[in-house]
Amino acid sequence: LLEGRRTEAVDLALSSRNYPVAMLVAPMCGREVYKKVVRAYAESALAPGSPLDTVARIFCGEAGQDTRSLTPDGDSRMVGRWAENVAAILSNRTTCWKRLLTDLGDRMVSHGRVEEAHVCYVLAGVSVGGPGDSSARLRLLGIDHCSHPWHTLLLTGEAVTAFHLTESLEWAKRCGNPKVCIRSLQPLKLRYAQVLAGDIGLLPVAKAYIDSIRSCVGSSMESYDFCEELVVLEDRVCVAMGLPTDTEDKQKKNVGMADLKNLLFRGPSREEKPV
Repeated sequence: LLEGRRTEAVDLALSSRNYPVAMLVAPMCGREVYKKVVRAYAESALAPGSPLDTVARIFCGEAGQDTRSLTPDGDSRMVGRWAENVAAILSNRTTCWKRLLTDLGDRMVSHGRVEEAHVCYVLAGVSVGGPGDSSARLRLLGIDHCSHPWHTLLLTGEAVTAFHLTESLEWAKRCGNPKVCIRSLQPLKLRYAQVLAGDIGLLPVAKAYIDSIRSCVGSSMESYDFCEELVVLEDRVCVAMGLPTDTEDKQKKNVGMADLKNLLFRGPSREEKPV
């Protein structure tokens, strides 16, 4: 340091494990030197996979686009302390924090911990995929949608529970913004309404789900088949409950418009006296 050879001074401090001096001088030598010092300190003094190790590597910019920059693939210590590491990433956000959480979720899935992985996905803002999206990381909260073909049809108890959890996620989002909805969840809502109406006979609850679907998607349906199934189910439920159906309402509106057009274009009839 007396001769101004800062990089060599950092190397000498590291060789003698004098990390405070190395960290003091390293910022004057450039970012790469600083990263090298922090990496050496983390490897020497911090447990791999610990939250402090994660934060140290994030602060020095060593955390890349995935958690492999923090711990190797085969190292399960970060997975074992996943909740603390999630808290560390969320409390010290960088430009790639969402990618880190998503990759941590992928590692949780590889270790068979689906529920913990879905927590990471939700916090990272990963989109909920639809029933036909084979590449989706998340379809139903809390279960592996690929583990059983009946899950996407809501034919298992686990799938129904997961559906309610996913529905709760949508409700939470709508509490912050009433215009927000999970569009990929609407086909599952329709499927659940069909089960409620046809298999269980809970018509009022099924009608509430139909109204919820209407409020979420409005007039822009995702597909013709989805729209057709929704209209058919709604008509059947309304008939069973003694309520006016959407088809009847449209017919009444069409009749009313026809009468108005006839009155405007033909004028009053002989029996009608003008006021």
